[in-house]
Amino acid sequence: RVRAAGVPIRMESINDLRRMGRGSQDSEVLGLRGRNPGYNREQLLEDDGVVWLFSGASYPANVGVSIRTIEVSGAAGLIIEGEFSRKMKHLAMRVAMRADRFMPVLWDSALDTVAQAKALGRTVIAVEDSGTQVPWDVNLSGNPLIVVGGERDGISPELLSQCDAVVRIPMPGFIGSYNVQIAVAMVSAECLRQRV
Repeated sequence: RVRAAGVPIRMESINDLRRMGRGSQDSEVLGLRGRNPGYNREQLLEDDGVVWLFSGASYPANVGVSIRTIEVSGAAGLIIEGEFSRKMKHLAMRVAMRADRFMPVLWDSALDTVAQAKALGRTVIAVEDSGTQVPWDVNLSGNPLIVVGGERDGISPELLSQCDAVVRIPMPGFIGSYNVQIAVAMVSAECLRQRV
């Protein structure tokens, strides 16, 4: 009946079913409702929820861990702009535990994404060390597009100028910035805190 109704069916391991069933040992079948991993950019930006945009990230492990964090936190999806070969994309998705099974992970233009997000009424918030506000002083409870930059160069000035707000995670230590994975985790947690 499910197949006849056009609902996608995916075979998963018993361990996946147990984890997604929140520990239930009796789940042989799970119905997942929510994000559509097949969305294109417009569909993703039109939907409710936090959308993330990575611009310039270049390390598959950083991107993979961040994708996993974004999925676990319940964000609507992620758009990535970067120079990633097929092999690098595959590695990132392996590290992400194939999170693209559960939410859209798209590879697209950052500037086009920001322009479309703004046209659809999303607030665009950058996470960058030049920010003047901390994440917990900015409204993240709506449907923001949150932008993070690359490991070396951060967010480009052109992209940064298109953002509505720039937040800075406090860094009282001497190293110049947090790893992108940690920044994503901290802001994801703050999004959850504000939304719950």
